[in-house]
Order: sequence, then C-alpha cells, then structure tokens
Amino acid sequence: MQRDRRKVVSAKQEKETARKFDARQHAGSGSGHRRMDMHTKGELVECKTVLEGNRQITLKDSQLRELAKHAAISDQIPILHIRLGGRNYVLLQETDYLERVREL
Repeated sequence: MQRDRRKVVSAKQEKETARKFDARQHAGSGSGHRRMDMHTKGELVECKTVLEGNRQITLKDSQLRELAKHAAISDQIPILHIRLGGRNYVLLQETDYLERVREL
C-alpha cells in the first residue's frame, strides 16, 4: 500500500515539476532509453520526494554522480528537484550555480 502511495506522490511531483520547468517528462520515469525523470533544452532533471510526515531524504553520492554523468553526455546541467516537508528545493552542482549567478 505504501509503495502505491509513493508512486502516486512521485508522479504528481514529476508532473508539477515538468509544468513549472517547461520540461518534457521521460516515459517510465527515466527507466527506459532516456535516463532521469525529465529534461529541458539545457537541463536534465531528477525528482525525489518523500511521503507526508517523513522528515528526511537520503541522497547517495552514486545517485548524484549518475545524474551528472547522464547530463554531461547530453551537454545538459544536472538538477535534482527535491520535495521535502511540503517545500520544493533545487540542488545544483556548485560550478553550475556559479555560472548561472554570473550570467545575471
């Protein structure tokens, strides 16, 4: 039951994030030919969320490296979108963040 609820919550987050980022979602949530959850013209986005009431999320170095690797292959910026405690966060590599700040 919890697994089904998690799928529903994740699908909702991905759909909302794709709309906000003007991104194209990947079929099968990135499990097929296109890796990760969605992409824009210059960004590859992976979404992570937890069910209501959970206060923490586990991020592994291997997950971040995989996102960065697939983004580099397609010359995109890797972005991790996190929904935690009812708030949305965006995680960027420091170099990508600094480049964007300098462009402003």
